[in-house]
Amino acid sequence: MASKKIAYEPLKGSPLPSDDQPSDSVLLRHYDAGSGKIRWEKLLRIFCVTALVIGNIGWISLYYQNAVQAANKYPVRVPHRLITPFGDDNLTVSNGLWATMFPPGYGAIVVDHEWAAENQISPAKENATDGRAVYAVAAFHHLHCLAVLRTSLYQYKNEREQINNWFHVRHCIDALRQLILCSADPTIIGGESAWHQCRDWDALKEWIEERAYVEIMGAVA
Repeated sequence: MASKKIAYEPLKGSPLPSDDQPSDSVLLRHYDAGSGKIRWEKLLRIFCVTALVIGNIGWISLYYQNAVQAANKYPVRVPHRLITPFGDDNLTVSNGLWATMFPPGYGAIVVDHEWAAENQISPAKENATDGRAVYAVAAFHHLHCLAVLRTSLYQYKNEREQINNWFHVRHCIDALRQLILCSADPTIIGGESAWHQCRDWDALKEWIEERAYVEIMGAVA
């Protein structure tokens, strides 16, 4: 009896590799390409989130720094008042109070020329006897001008002779006008209470006292 030849056929559902089907190496290359794309997308997301966080931290730090600088520049809150003892009509009282506001030298200071140059201050018009530069601090020049106008008004009110010439009075009026425009105090007043945000006057006065120029000198405008 002749034996039958058995023909082997591939199982259904498990086709053999052919030229039309991708090999394992091709599939791996596709996997690598897909995985690389996913990795780059993840890295891009991480970069964007990190940049956003760093940017926010930077803006917050800048805001905080500006707030600190503003607080250092104007560290004192002063209540707005309709009238203070400095406006007392009793000149014995009010004159004494006004006198306490001025440091020795009435706001004139002496500093080294090198210090003035380092702080971008223009050359002084006058020098002290020791050769140092003489300047006036604006706040006390303005206070001087206010005192000039106060004196002139009281002399007019009391029908006394004016000790300040008219040019000096006009100069002081304009100096105070410039001061008001420069400071542009935005405090809202007219309510039950209001607070001005101010620089530390006592600290400025102390700084001037350490550098006070008390020798006789010409007018420093």
